[in-house]
Amino acid sequence: MRADLKNLRQFGEFVLKVGNQRESQTPDSAKKCRLHFLLARRKEIDRVAELTAADLKQELRDTAKEYAALPGYLTLQAKARHLNTWAKAL
Repeated sequence: MRADLKNLRQFGEFVLKVGNQRESQTPDSAKKCRLHFLLARRKEIDRVAELTAADLKQELRDTAKEYAALPGYLTLQAKARHLNTWAKAL
């Protein structure tokens, strides 16, 4: 996105193809989404590799607390429960 939220729309471009009743993601938009996912995953793996087990546990707990404090309409509280589970497992 190059630090500009205006570029976010590039990840959700849709087109109505002939003969279809629903829009589908453009090939370019789908490609950008896949690349973003892979780059984010690589960044996450590199970050975790830098941390000690104790630091990772603390980061998981801190992130879970941060998500729990967000407004309910974002529905991130339920999606973040696994963070505490991972912290306990470590």
